[in-house]
Amino acid sequence: MDSLKLRTFRGSVALGSATMGLRVFSILTSIILARLLDPADFGQVGLAQVVLSIVAIFSTLGLPAAVIQTTVDRDRAAFSSQVVVLIMGVIVCATIVITAPWLGFLLGDTRVEPILQWLSVSVLLGALTRIPEAMIQKELLFGRLSLMGILTEVGTVGMSIGLALLKFGVWSLVYGAVFGAALNAVLAWAFLPGYSWLKTNLWDRLVVRHMLGFGARMVGSTTVYTFYSYVDNYVVGRLLGTDALGYYGRAFDLTSKTVDSVNRTIGVVLFPSYAQVQHDRERLTRAYLKSLRMIGAITIPLALGLFAVADEFVPTLLGDAWRPAIPALKVLTFMSLLKPLSSTTSALFISTGHPHYNLRAGLAVTAVLVPGMLLLLPWGIVGVAYAVVIAHAIGLAYNVFQVQTILPRTVGGMAQAALPSFGSSVIMAICVMGVRAAMPELHMAGAKYIQLGSLVAAGVVVYLALFALTQRPLMLELFELIRARGSREN
Repeated sequence: MDSLKLRTFRGSVALGSATMGLRVFSILTSIILARLLDPADFGQVGLAQVVLSIVAIFSTLGLPAAVIQTTVDRDRAAFSSQVVVLIMGVIVCATIVITAPWLGFLLGDTRVEPILQWLSVSVLLGALTRIPEAMIQKELLFGRLSLMGILTEVGTVGMSIGLALLKFGVWSLVYGAVFGAALNAVLAWAFLPGYSWLKTNLWDRLVVRHMLGFGARMVGSTTVYTFYSYVDNYVVGRLLGTDALGYYGRAFDLTSKTVDSVNRTIGVVLFPSYAQVQHDRERLTRAYLKSLRMIGAITIPLALGLFAVADEFVPTLLGDAWRPAIPALKVLTFMSLLKPLSSTTSALFISTGHPHYNLRAGLAVTAVLVPGMLLLLPWGIVGVAYAVVIAHAIGLAYNVFQVQTILPRTVGGMAQAALPSFGSSVIMAICVMGVRAAMPELHMAGAKYIQLGSLVAAGVVVYLALFALTQRPLMLELFELIRARGSREN
């Protein structure tokens, strides 16, 4: 069994299990918070995150990714990068605090001003965290990353729910986020594989210059990606209000963020793994298509399954007050179908030294998204959701073209990798709708929970049966890797 292949699988299992568990935990806790807080509370924090997510990029300058990708001396690269990132974190944090009144005016809600100032602390804490995280990732210590994610998420939502119960309102989300960032920083330094790089004599201006060359390209692509990921929040919050942003944000969280969590997890594992085989294009092609098949098998049924049960899911779990989010949620599930194909290209581009390809794709998405939202804004958050889906479809088409320049003749392979999961998921969704139509109306306590549970169970059974029929080679390889993992551990 190939060592890198096994290590990648073990990392995927560790991070994947933690991520899926955390995603379920996050959905459950978001349901609790949705019942304790108002949509406007989520909308205010969502507006603040628009600013913070963009400016936080400049506190790292793309150096964490450069630390993972570079082949120069590890200790010099890490120490030099940490110094630069920490300085930039202080500058960015101070800038947010000073300009918060102006930013609040720009966002169209002055209530966001103190929220921005408090959340700016998380930017500084992030500057302390990113290089240690990159060192852990570079060493393929995915078990440690998994534990960090679990403890951070539990700490964050635990603090938020506790404060929400004490009637802190929007500040329960703010203080929870700051506490989570602080906990994540502590864990990152505690889980470091070694501290040999923390020596002042390792500062090297030439290494910094080399790292910034790669990082600058990362900053460009990451900035554009973050912009088009949050510009819809800005448009909704600024022009439709924080209540509308609360509904839109919940819909986006249940669809895109679920898929993003899977894509991000797989990307964390694949980036260093791809980097190690970047010069063997045949091997890289096989690894890329296999990862695409794996991600599609997880995310596509999640997207179509949520579409099928959206009418029951939202009022049953979030409450009737959140019903206005249902139409936007249904539309955004289609973006979740596109993202597995599009987002998996990011790790491929970065690991092969083409981070500017992500920038190009991001510009293509942005060029369609911004005018699309303005044209469809009269239809409210549903119109914005349609604009987001259309823009990501364009981004997918462009990314497929770019993959061809790195791995020729892969378009057919990409379609073959995604088609079995897509076909199985469509049949699953149709079966779920059929079960709904055939179910008798129940008049008993907990009837809505029974109905939702029955629909979900039917979808799971149908998809797993179809997966076993259509993805037999993938299943056999997974079993082989599981056996190899078990024998290695024994």
